[in-house]
Amino acid sequence: LHRRDVAGHRAAVEEHGIPPIDMVVVNLYAFEQTAAKPGVNFEEIIENIDIGGPSMVRSAAKNFHDVAIVTSPSDYTAIAEEMKASGGTLSLETKWRLAQKAFATTAAYDSAIASTLPKLSPNGAAPKAATPFPDALRFSLAKVMDLRYGENPHQKAAMYSDGSGRGVANGKQLQGKELSFNNIVDMQAAWELAQEFEEPVCAIIKHTNPAGTATGKNLVEAYKKALEADPVTAFGGVVGVNRPIDGATAEEMARLFLEVIAAPSFDAAAKEKFAAKKNLRLVEVNKADDKWVMKHVSGGMLVQDVDMRPLTPADLKVVSERKPTDEEMRAMLFAWKIHRDFDEDLLDTLPGSVLVRRTRFFPLAARVLFSKAPRVLELPEPMWYRYWPSTVALAALARIRGAQRPVVGSVAMENFPARRGLALRQLRLPRVLDPLLRFAWRRSLNLWDAFFFMSEAASENYHDAAPKAINRANVEHGLELVPACPSCELTPAMSRERVVLYAAQFIARKGIDTLLDAWPAVSAQLDDWELRLAGFGPLTPRVRDWAATRSEVTVAVAPTRAELHEAFRRAAIVVLPSRETEWWREQIGYPILEGLSHGCAVVTTEDTGLAEWLRSHGQEVVPAGDSSALADALLRMCTRPERPSAVADLPEEDTRHVAERWFSLLARERDA
Repeated sequence: LHRRDVAGHRAAVEEHGIPPIDMVVVNLYAFEQTAAKPGVNFEEIIENIDIGGPSMVRSAAKNFHDVAIVTSPSDYTAIAEEMKASGGTLSLETKWRLAQKAFATTAAYDSAIASTLPKLSPNGAAPKAATPFPDALRFSLAKVMDLRYGENPHQKAAMYSDGSGRGVANGKQLQGKELSFNNIVDMQAAWELAQEFEEPVCAIIKHTNPAGTATGKNLVEAYKKALEADPVTAFGGVVGVNRPIDGATAEEMARLFLEVIAAPSFDAAAKEKFAAKKNLRLVEVNKADDKWVMKHVSGGMLVQDVDMRPLTPADLKVVSERKPTDEEMRAMLFAWKIHRDFDEDLLDTLPGSVLVRRTRFFPLAARVLFSKAPRVLELPEPMWYRYWPSTVALAALARIRGAQRPVVGSVAMENFPARRGLALRQLRLPRVLDPLLRFAWRRSLNLWDAFFFMSEAASENYHDAAPKAINRANVEHGLELVPACPSCELTPAMSRERVVLYAAQFIARKGIDTLLDAWPAVSAQLDDWELRLAGFGPLTPRVRDWAATRSEVTVAVAPTRAELHEAFRRAAIVVLPSRETEWWREQIGYPILEGLSHGCAVVTTEDTGLAEWLRSHGQEVVPAGDSSALADALLRMCTRPERPSAVADLPEEDTRHVAERWFSLLARERDA
């Protein structure tokens, strides 16, 4: 407390020969880390309560005009650089900032001690017999980092640490871009799920839902099996594992674009494999032994014990006539661990029905057919030729049930013109089999009881391909309803920025190259409009290089769902210039649906199955692959006094739900 501006202080220092102290550096005993150690004993906790350190910190901070107080190693570099640049001194502003941090440090330190001691008894580390919850709940968290934004772009956010050195908040990032709020949320979900298992496990999370989770004899096997569950959704996902990552596992993971990998550690070979992926975030995490879960409520906090009690076969009571096999029991316990943390269907089921969406579920769906006797079996549409063999097999199995068989139906939206030849070449069988395959495909449609068509183009397509089977089946249409759009009440009304948004894969069939050719003509006449490109794919390098030459163009590679939502909310126009390939044509177009439901105007091509609907609602529809026509359409849409919005004409309900109810109605009518 030697104040240089007080004469009495200066005289006392000189009298006793005390050299003035200009800087105090204190690292307090690591109380939080010690108290968080598993099995720590009472004496060690008490021994790690620092006494002299806080006294020095507080006295130096109180005299901040003359003394710099340093309490964190993270400040060492900045302080050394400032002293080097100023000839060995620190500014008053820096000393004031350090003093504030010092008082915050001692306050957090005392709070951690006050929160820990009520959990102990005076004669040892055993908890008291009374309530495990303290009378006063004190938070002692230090800010780790400010984040670019929160769950949505308009929200501010930061991450705080409890100082224990454990858990996601205290993870050590080894490489990669700065973590975002949603990265951290997904990383917590992936890491927490991985800690549920004793055996090697890999959890792949996308938007807080598991894209795939699997165990294996080793980590590389677990990752391969998890990826196989849904390789499409896994793209851009977050991975959590419960074993150190070695070179073999890293080699497999490096083949896929991932946002974050959280693991206990990475060996040298793994770090070398990942080094080429500069943006991939690698985070080492120490397992935290959290005791409580807290949930914010207005005006306070709910606190409960962590639900870490494992479920075992001994906890279960079989109430059915048939007991599950050991394999079925193992599968159910595995699924329980996932469902406990996530509201995610492994196989979508409705009362009395089965909906099969992915090929990996066909074996399970076949078992459900014979064990549960569903009244509806909704299958992928038969023009999804890659899935056709498995789809037909399930439809045939349904027939075997005789009078108790379910109604077999599909929601159909395939837009590839059947009159140009069925795209059965996707099956990659010898060409000599083509006539037989076409005959078998047409006959197989007789196994279907019902089709719900999502577009006029899809209806015409199936009637052209197999008129007899379609005319025999029950048919319903959702022609007046744009499929898969949310209610118009969910679309926010807001002013639009002068922005044209492309939000799709950077691949040729989505027409990104046509858009790049067309945009300069638009920009030349409308210099106050922007083009925003959001997506990923093999043409990403070309898109980035092209955008780098144009100041009015921005690119977001593999944006998050929140970022896409915000982009749609602000854009005035959505453009999707899809064009047909050898085996593919745009069925509907996810960006079109999102754009319509967010109140955007739409510019697209004749290839979408919604082309006629869009034209009738004032949107711009042009020939595919024609950059001049696309440029003219964009210019017309940008300069309209009032751009069209189809929000008022959108359905109150997802048309797929309408289709599912219709299938169930058919089943009831048949049973009656």
